[in-house]
Amino acid sequence: MLGLANYLPILHVRKAEIPAYEMLSNVDKDRIFPLIALQKWHHKNPLSSSLDKISQMVGDRQFACDIIKPIKPKHDPDIELAALTVPDDGYVAWRRFAAKHQNIIPVLQRHGGKPADIRLQAEGLLEVSGSFVVRLRRDTKWRLNDLRALKGLSLNRDNFLLVADYGQLDMRTDVNIAAAETLAAIEKFVAMIDLEDATIAFSSSSFPGAFKDIHPQRERLEIRERQFYRVLAASALSQKLTFRPIYSDRASVHAGNRGGGGQGPAPRVDYPVSGHWIYERREIDAIDPERADKESCYVNAAKAILACDDWDNDLLSWGSQAIRRAASMNLVMLDSPQRWTSVRINIHLHRQTNFDEAPPPEQHEDEWVD
Repeated sequence: MLGLANYLPILHVRKAEIPAYEMLSNVDKDRIFPLIALQKWHHKNPLSSSLDKISQMVGDRQFACDIIKPIKPKHDPDIELAALTVPDDGYVAWRRFAAKHQNIIPVLQRHGGKPADIRLQAEGLLEVSGSFVVRLRRDTKWRLNDLRALKGLSLNRDNFLLVADYGQLDMRTDVNIAAAETLAAIEKFVAMIDLEDATIAFSSSSFPGAFKDIHPQRERLEIRERQFYRVLAASALSQKLTFRPIYSDRASVHAGNRGGGGQGPAPRVDYPVSGHWIYERREIDAIDPERADKESCYVNAAKAILACDDWDNDLLSWGSQAIRRAASMNLVMLDSPQRWTSVRINIHLHRQTNFDEAPPPEQHEDEWVD
């Protein structure tokens, strides 16, 4: 199912995430198997617009597809999405949707219904797509009981992928405790359906939702998702679970609720390296010429990133090129937090894809248009 992929980022159809992924090199894209949560692109656009955006990202490559179920669907794309989550007749609408899109590996939907609906859905997805994904989520308390319906299915790493999604790893969360909780849920699921062979993605996010209280100007933050993955992979081996582990995260996006309101975030430039995120943050100060407006703040922050010890001058990703342009005072298409989020995600995706072994830089030099 995963082919050459060694990385499973969980992504969404959002304005910051789409260009970040789209601008990866083809070499990187061939080594990534993303899980993309389907949601509306705009309330005036049909659901097909969201699929067009995903096509911009992945081309004709396979990806796991989940659904963000609308809470109160009012607009047409929300109504389309909600229809895909109806459990009637074994989630027949979702099965038909998967059958129409051959590069989709569907995530098993679990929005009520009877055990027979879950079973029929799983059997149908195996028939139309050849494989499916189960996503265990801590934010739903690992809900397992309805998955008993999968017992007896012939599942293995060729037709089945398990994503163990812890969600947000807060700075105060002990990674070992988080890993132990996740492993307990996995072991219970494995025993419940007599699963003997599969690929398991261990996913989490430690990217913060706020920065001022960490340090108002700069900091070097550990990517704790890697530690979480290492602990889980080692624990699985010690428990003699014969599964293939794969690293997963939220692509340097906070997984929790960040709230809203206020005047928006201060200008900030983030620079991911393999094991850390480095950020340079500047608050606008009218009496300081280097921070007089948001443009000068972004330029100042980008220059600081280029001057830091972790800057890799050989990195030629789209995101790193954007930091170079900003440092030279060219802020075309780089004048908002959303744009800089795209820059960070693009670099992070590249770094994690090549975490163990990177191809030569020239292999990543696909033509791109700014």
